Amino acid sequence: MNMNKKKICILPALLALSILLTACGEGKKESEVIYEIDESAFEAPMKTTVQKGDLEISYDYEAQLGPKITQLKFKDPGTFNRFEAGLGESVKKGQVIATADTTALEEAIKDKNKEIEDLDYEHNYKKQSMTYDRDIANINLKKAYEDIDFYSEKDPDPDKYSESCVKAGSFDQQIKRIDIQLRQEQETYELERKHLTAELKKLKEQLSGNRITAPCDGVVVAITGDEYGDQIDTSKYYIAVADTSVVYARCESPGTAIIKNALSTELLAEGKKYELSYVPRPDEYYIEMRNSSEISYEEFAVMQGINELEFGDVAYVRFVTKRAENVLLAPKSAVHVSGGKSFVYKDENGTKTKTYVTLGMNNKLFYEIKEGLEEGDTVYVEE
Repeated sequence: MNMNKKKICILPALLALSILLTACGEGKKESEVIYEIDESAFEAPMKTTVQKGDLEISYDYEAQLGPKITQLKFKDPGTFNRFEAGLGESVKKGQVIATADTTALEEAIKDKNKEIEDLDYEHNYKKQSMTYDRDIANINLKKAYEDIDFYSEKDPDPDKYSESCVKAGSFDQQIKRIDIQLRQEQETYELERKHLTAELKKLKEQLSGNRITAPCDGVVVAITGDEYGDQIDTSKYYIAVADTSVVYARCESPGTAIIKNALSTELLAEGKKYELSYVPRPDEYYIEMRNSSEISYEEFAVMQGINELEFGDVAYVRFVTKRAENVLLAPKSAVHVSGGKSFVYKDENGTKTKTYVTLGMNNKLFYEIKEGLEEGDTVYVEE
């Protein structure tokens, strides 16, 4: 037996190999099969085959999965009244969930509505009155024209004919004057009503600014400890609503350049990929983050397969910034660099041959090989 070889007893628990047992007849002991393994096999260099594939450069950020959460503020200053929905309570889109004290504002709206109502009543009264006067004048004008015809042809009477002509002229002028008054009244009414309506709209906007409504169907997940009489701070969030019908991935911001220039953005969870859609934050959020020492976060909506995900799960958001398709790939452990030149050790019929290569893009695992190798070539890799 060659002295460079050792007899190694292969045990099932050590190498998970099946032991071949033989029996020499009834009552005979089972014997172990002895394998002889060349130790040089453990020292053989590792090799791999160069193949084509897709190469991506990407950045992965740990993300927390959760519902879409909207934090809400009062638009206008005032005095806090109360929360109309409690923590954990379900709400409907448009439902009032927090209010300010709007007693004075509501009285102002009531008075403004009364002004508009009075204006409408007065305008309609004037319009009806003038229209009635014009109708009477039209009747009188028609009668005057009938008299003119009668006294000029059927029973000629110069005096009565002249008198009828004067009446007809007077009634005609009266009608024209009333038409002008009606137009003036309509124009004045429209201007005044437009002004009052604008004031009412402004008051209602102020009322809207003094209440917070739910932006969606969802659940109240946070409220402040404010009480009745506290002054409203329009820069402060008072209540937050979670939209549980969607799934958001929230991760540390990689920077606007990566987000905008990414070829694709996807979620990696439980071995699966999910398409994401970027949800920009309001400008005021980024201003607030720049002025503080806090870490800024970005949010992405999961576009499909949300029923497969659970709130609270940890996943990864991947930003793919570059992609090369169907290119020749070699593992980084096979590529060496010396003197500014790149090379690999190629296996040529068992001979380890130094071969210079031209590299393209790379990621954490692979280099793109532009020149020097062909698909199917075998190269040596370092452990």
